[in-house]
Amino acid sequence: MEIGIGVKFKRAPDAAQSWSEVYEEWIEYARVADRLGYDFIVVPEHHSVAIGYNPTPFLTLTALARETERIRLATQPLLLPLYHPVHVAEQLAVLDLLSNGRAMLGIGVGYREGDFEAFGVPRHERGDRTDEALTILLGALRERGFSHEGRYHSASGVDLLPPPVQRPHPKVYVTARSRPALARAVRFGLGVNTLHREAIGRGVYADYCELAGEQGVDPATLDFTIVRNGYIAADAAEAVRIGAPFIEGRTEYMAAGEFAGRDEYPREVTQVAADTGASFATEGELIGTPAMWIEAMQADIEALSGPIPFTGWTLGIRPEGMSLADGLSALELFAAEVLPWVHAQEPR
Repeated sequence: MEIGIGVKFKRAPDAAQSWSEVYEEWIEYARVADRLGYDFIVVPEHHSVAIGYNPTPFLTLTALARETERIRLATQPLLLPLYHPVHVAEQLAVLDLLSNGRAMLGIGVGYREGDFEAFGVPRHERGDRTDEALTILLGALRERGFSHEGRYHSASGVDLLPPPVQRPHPKVYVTARSRPALARAVRFGLGVNTLHREAIGRGVYADYCELAGEQGVDPATLDFTIVRNGYIAADAAEAVRIGAPFIEGRTEYMAAGEFAGRDEYPREVTQVAADTGASFATEGELIGTPAMWIEAMQADIEALSGPIPFTGWTLGIRPEGMSLADGLSALELFAAEVLPWVHAQEPR
């Protein structure tokens, strides 16, 4: 199985740190992840928010392509309804070229009203726009001289030049947590990534398997990954001491202001007590030792054992505002104590 690392290009909303410093730190974080043997990097996308949140994913991935050697590079997600799909296909092809075949594309419909307002795109059109965009995007990646007449975008005689290094094209997958998004992934034959609490607590994995069966899609052609956020340290109390304040701050920020009322699937904020006796606000993150992480990930494997292969996790273990030193400490410990166990597991 595989582990991806979130490289968020974010800072705390009240940070005094310059944006240049923020970006340089995240690039160094990616360099270290590459050297430590992680399998892929994912970068997010949001617009006009105080924490930054990486508004130009292809630009930052191109920078990372030049600073890393072997780790794969993915958007997760690119907000596809905001783009012309031919431009996305071209950017993906060039990123694949510049990274020597390491590009991946995770796409999503988006949820935050501000992202759509920034581009003058009606949020209620996001599903239809994504369906059309995927048709054009995949057509351009798979066919020479591709043409399509659409409601929102059209394409005529498209040839991707230069073409991507990977054949037939880089992996394309969907971030999804609603049944319509899952149905879209199955319809286009694409893998799915979702949050841990959605995969198990809200039955996203079960729905994905059910929809594949209903549509007659071979489950072996699909794959499923989940996001696991939190912090890791050799001692549980130390993990809570370092990680909990930043994760609690992130939880409070994401529950209000720019991300308040995000959509019909709100995040559930709960109080969780660690074995240290400490309690703090969290959205389901795991804060603990390597043994605790392995135990939890083994439970994930068992819970997500079904017809569609569960192939790995994406980690978010450096929340915004955390120092680079503390972020790298967690990255290095996970690589030393947990990553070998992950790599020894077979997809289920």
